[in-house]
Amino acid sequence: MVDARDVAQAMINAVERGKNGDRYITAGQYYTLENLFQTLERISGIPAPKLRIPYNLTVILAWFSDNYARLTSKKSVIPLEGICIMHEKNQLDSAKAIKELGVTFRPLEETLTDVVDWYQKTVVIQQNTEFRIQE
Repeated sequence: MVDARDVAQAMINAVERGKNGDRYITAGQYYTLENLFQTLERISGIPAPKLRIPYNLTVILAWFSDNYARLTSKKSVIPLEGICIMHEKNQLDSAKAIKELGVTFRPLEETLTDVVDWYQKTVVIQQNTEFRIQE
């Protein structure tokens, strides 16, 4: 997980200091969903989900969700591709970007604190869990 502000700074650094034609990974640190939810709970005061659904059951539910979405021309509630990607636990190495571009990554807590603050100021969370931007 990486803060978009850190990625933006990495892009600027790549233009200023990067080697022409090189590629840089700016992935930040790897966090599990459990880490993410625990941090969000601590910051927001909203309890993290307690129910854990086994991966195989999640895949089945996502398959049904995707197919139902195709039949009804709606969005899948549980996209199978997203479930599979989250299960892969890809841990990418940003060492080259850190060394050559001077990229730094802010802590998860700082990023999520800013996200929660933004949502509280900008987004109205309605009873039926729909979101809309305040005008």
